[in-house]
Amino acid sequence: MLILPVLIAATIHCAAPTNAELVGLWESEQVSKGGIGHTLEFKADGSYIEAMTVIVDMLYRFDNGKLAVFEPQATPDRIKGSGVDITFTDNGHILKGPDGSSVRKERLGKVHAKEIAPIVGVWRYRHYTGGMAFERYTPEGVMQFRLPMSSSTGCYNMEKNHLNIIQNNIKTIMPFKLNGDQLALENESKPPSRYRRDYAGGWYPRDTIENAPQQKRKGTRE
Repeated sequence: MLILPVLIAATIHCAAPTNAELVGLWESEQVSKGGIGHTLEFKADGSYIEAMTVIVDMLYRFDNGKLAVFEPQATPDRIKGSGVDITFTDNGHILKGPDGSSVRKERLGKVHAKEIAPIVGVWRYRHYTGGMAFERYTPEGVMQFRLPMSSSTGCYNMEKNHLNIIQNNIKTIMPFKLNGDQLALENESKPPSRYRRDYAGGWYPRDTIENAPQQKRKGTRE
């Protein structure tokens, strides 16, 4: 990004932007091989949250008490017969793997009558890396996995085609281009950093990162 640091003498208090076209959650289009990407959430009160986040989008199938998650390019023969046992509780569900391991996940939000399957919605659980992971299952069969790793907050505002980010009394100026649900932050001598808007909004928190000691991949994880 084109970064022009400017020291701010006084303590910054966020002020609502005059233009709200950036308000919402944005996720990087390009991620690493391991799924590590970047997220930006611009809020209506002039504050923002940025976070390094593992971003993985998959497809899922829920049928006869089994949940199967697979890549979009998976062939029918690889999908057939796949899946793990799932048991729903009052406020969550438990996945049981063929090796005897289990993962307990907690529902965020309420179940709505219009949902076509009990798995539809947002869930959270303690990932084996120690972080708090979030999954969103859509009625269209898409599973979104998100694992926030680190985050920071600050204030923002816009001036024409420039985005001003203020953090720790330092102002960063970034030229940007907005085209519908695509955002490009210009980089000096590098390709732009491209983001796509998530119309579900901030469905998983990033302002507070919860971490615990890493857990073994086998055995019970709750």
